Amino acid sequence: MHTLRIALPTAIISILATISPLSFAIEEVSGVTLNPGVGISHYDDERSLNNGPHGSFGIGYRFDNPWGIEFNYTRINTDTDPTKIDVDVDQWRLDGLYQLPASGDLRPFASFGLGKANFDSAGIRSSDKQMNLGLGMKYLLSANSALRADVKVFRAFDDKEVDSSFTLGYQYTFGSTKRAAPVATLAPVLMDPDSDHDGVFDAIDQCPATPSGVAVDSTGCALDSDRDGVIDALDDCPDTAPPGLVDRDGCYRILEKEVRVVIDVEFDYNSANSRPEHKAQLQQVADFMQQYPTTRVTFEGHTDSRGSDAYNLRLSERRAANIAKLLSEVFSIDSARISAVGFGESKPIADNDSDAGRQQNRRVVAEIKAMTQEVLRQD
Repeated sequence: MHTLRIALPTAIISILATISPLSFAIEEVSGVTLNPGVGISHYDDERSLNNGPHGSFGIGYRFDNPWGIEFNYTRINTDTDPTKIDVDVDQWRLDGLYQLPASGDLRPFASFGLGKANFDSAGIRSSDKQMNLGLGMKYLLSANSALRADVKVFRAFDDKEVDSSFTLGYQYTFGSTKRAAPVATLAPVLMDPDSDHDGVFDAIDQCPATPSGVAVDSTGCALDSDRDGVIDALDDCPDTAPPGLVDRDGCYRILEKEVRVVIDVEFDYNSANSRPEHKAQLQQVADFMQQYPTTRVTFEGHTDSRGSDAYNLRLSERRAANIAKLLSEVFSIDSARISAVGFGESKPIADNDSDAGRQQNRRVVAEIKAMTQEVLRQD
C-alpha cells in the first residue's frame, strides 16, 4: 500500500517529463525563490492516520551552480483511523536541492533534508524529528517562474515510521538573466591578393608569375643565390658566380683548347754532348710537364748526311738519350714519362750541301701537347 502511494506521484512526474516542448529552452535565473503549493500527505499505517490534504510554502535560494536550499513549512489536515478525531500537523524542514540534467524546459531535481513534524489531536501533542529524500520536476514558464511537482519520503528518527507526500506548486525566482559580456569583434582585414601564391602580395610582386613551389625573395622573384642568371630551382651548379658565363643548367660554359711546348736544340758535328743553351729550352719543357702532370715526351734525335747510315742512327739515338737524361736528372721529371728515339739522317729539314743546312739537321726535337679547360667570361 505504501509503495503505491509513492509510485503514483512519481508516475505523474514522469508523465510531465514527456511533455517538454521542443522549442528553445529557457535559461533559468538564480536568486531568492518563493514556492507555494498544495498536495496530499500519506502516513505510515503504524500512525493510524488517514491521508490528508496539505498546503505548503517555501522560501529558498537558487545558486548559479546546480545547488539550491529551501526552508519549507507545511500544514496538514488529517484525522485518526478509525475514530475520525481531527489531527493538525505542522511540518518544518530545511532541504538541499540539486538540479539534474535538463530536458528542454523541464528541470528535474533531487532533494534531501532534515525537519520536524508536530502532531496536535484534541490538545494532545507529539512530535517527530525527520529526514527526507525526494525527487521533483519544474516546468519553466519563464526565466523566473515555473510549475513544480515534488514527491518526498519522510523517515522518523524515533519510531521509524515512513511517510510520504506529493505536492504541486508554483515557484517564482527573484533575479534576472545574466547578459553575456559584449564580445569585441575585429573588422575583417582585406588582404592584398597573391595571384601566384608565392607569399608576396601582388602589389609588391615584381615577378607575378612565379611557378608554384619555387622559393622567392622579398620582391616575389625566384631566388638566384649565386647570381648567375639561373634560378636555384633549376640550377645544377649552385656556386657559379659571375663573371663566368653559364649554360641553361647554371653550370660554367667551358672552352677546351690545346696548349703545347716545342724544343729544338742543335748539336756540334759528330757530337752527342748537350750545349749550355740546351738547359734553357729544357726548363720550359720541365715547367710545362709539371703544370700538366699527365703529359709525356718523346725526344727525336737527328744527324746530317755525313757518315754511314748505321753510325748516324746510333749518333742520333745518343743525342736524344742525353737530352732525356738531362731532363730527368737535372729537372726531376719522372723518367717513366720520358722516351728517346733516333732517326739518323733520314729526316732532314735543310740542305745537307751547306754547313748551315747540315747544322740545322744535327738536332733533337720534341713537341708536348696538353688539353686545357677555360671558363668563358663576360666581356
